[in-house]
Amino acid sequence: MDARLIRTIRDNDAIAFKRLIDRGANPLALNKRGYASVHLACIYDSHRILDVLLDRDPSIIYQVAQDESVPIELAVSNASLECLRVLSRHAISLDFV
Repeated sequence: MDARLIRTIRDNDAIAFKRLIDRGANPLALNKRGYASVHLACIYDSHRILDVLLDRDPSIIYQVAQDESVPIELAVSNASLECLRVLSRHAISLDFV
Protein backbone atom coordinates (compact mmCIF):
# COMPACT_ATOMS: atom_id res chain seq x y z
CA MET A 1 0.00 0.00 0.00
CA ASP A 2 1.16 3.49 -0.84
CA ALA A 3 2.55 5.26 2.25
CA ARG A 4 0.90 8.50 1.10
CA LEU A 5 -2.51 6.81 1.28
CA ILE A 6 -1.80 5.67 4.82
CA ARG A 7 -0.81 9.20 5.80
CA THR A 8 -4.02 10.70 4.40
CA ILE A 9 -6.06 8.05 6.22
CA ARG A 10 -4.34 8.79 9.54
CA ASP A 11 -4.92 12.51 8.96
CA ASN A 12 -8.54 11.92 7.86
CA ASP A 13 -7.73 14.11 4.83
CA ALA A 14 -10.45 13.20 2.34
CA ILE A 15 -9.35 15.76 -0.27
CA ALA A 16 -5.78 14.45 -0.44
CA PHE A 17 -7.09 10.87 -0.33
CA LYS A 18 -9.39 11.47 -3.32
CA ARG A 19 -6.55 13.15 -5.20
CA LEU A 20 -4.27 10.14 -4.69
CA ILE A 21 -6.96 7.71 -5.84
CA ASP A 22 -7.72 9.84 -8.88
CA ARG A 23 -4.01 9.71 -9.72
CA GLY A 24 -3.92 5.93 -9.56
CA ALA A 25 -3.34 4.92 -5.93
CA ASN A 26 -5.17 1.68 -5.18
CA PRO A 27 -7.39 1.90 -2.06
CA LEU A 28 -7.88 -1.88 -2.18
CA ALA A 29 -4.17 -2.61 -1.82
CA LEU A 30 -3.16 -4.21 1.48
CA ASN A 31 -0.58 -2.95 3.93
CA LYS A 32 1.95 -5.25 5.65
CA ARG A 33 -0.66 -6.36 8.20
CA GLY A 34 -3.24 -7.24 5.56
CA TYR A 35 -5.49 -4.20 5.90
CA ALA A 36 -6.90 -2.16 3.04
CA SER A 37 -7.88 1.51 3.23
CA VAL A 38 -11.36 0.70 4.53
CA HIS A 39 -9.91 -1.21 7.47
CA LEU A 40 -7.37 1.48 8.31
CA ALA A 41 -10.08 4.13 8.19
CA CYS A 42 -12.01 2.20 10.84
CA ILE A 43 -8.91 1.69 12.97
CA TYR A 44 -7.96 5.40 12.86
CA ASP A 45 -11.58 6.68 13.09
CA SER A 46 -11.11 8.39 9.74
CA HIS A 47 -14.79 8.80 8.98
CA ARG A 48 -14.26 11.22 6.08
CA ILE A 49 -12.07 8.66 4.32
CA LEU A 50 -14.58 5.91 5.02
CA ASP A 51 -17.36 8.01 3.53
CA VAL A 52 -15.31 8.57 0.35
CA LEU A 53 -14.57 4.86 0.04
CA LEU A 54 -18.18 3.78 0.56
CA ASP A 55 -19.51 6.42 -1.82
CA ARG A 56 -17.18 5.10 -4.51
CA ASP A 57 -17.74 1.40 -3.84
CA PRO A 58 -20.42 0.42 -1.30
CA SER A 59 -19.43 -3.25 -1.50
CA ILE A 60 -16.22 -2.61 0.46
CA ILE A 61 -18.36 -2.59 3.58
CA TYR A 62 -17.97 -6.38 3.31
CA GLN A 63 -14.20 -6.44 2.60
CA VAL A 64 -12.44 -9.00 4.77
CA ALA A 65 -8.93 -8.24 6.03
CA GLN A 66 -6.16 -10.80 6.12
CA ASP A 67 -6.97 -11.50 9.80
CA GLU A 68 -10.61 -12.11 8.75
CA SER A 69 -11.93 -8.94 10.37
CA VAL A 70 -14.45 -6.72 8.60
CA PRO A 71 -14.75 -2.93 8.81
CA ILE A 72 -17.54 -2.84 11.39
CA GLU A 73 -15.60 -5.13 13.75
CA LEU A 74 -12.57 -2.87 13.54
CA ALA A 75 -14.66 0.24 14.13
CA VAL A 76 -16.25 -1.34 17.22
CA SER A 77 -12.98 -2.66 18.64
CA ASN A 78 -11.35 0.76 18.20
CA ALA A 79 -14.35 2.74 19.49
CA SER A 80 -14.51 4.58 16.17
CA LEU A 81 -17.91 6.15 16.75
CA GLU A 82 -17.94 8.38 13.68
CA CYS A 83 -16.99 5.42 11.51
CA LEU A 84 -19.79 3.38 13.04
CA ARG A 85 -22.22 6.13 12.06
CA VAL A 86 -20.89 6.15 8.48
CA LEU A 87 -21.00 2.35 8.27
CA SER A 88 -24.54 2.27 9.64
CA ARG A 89 -25.75 4.88 7.18
CA HIS A 90 -24.26 3.00 4.23
CA ALA A 91 -25.39 -0.40 5.55
CA ILE A 92 -28.98 0.81 5.72
CA SER A 93 -28.79 1.96 2.10
CA LEU A 94 -27.52 -1.52 1.16
CA ASP A 95 -30.17 -3.30 3.25
CA PHE A 96 -27.27 -4.72 5.26
CA VAL A 97 -29.05 -4.37 8.61
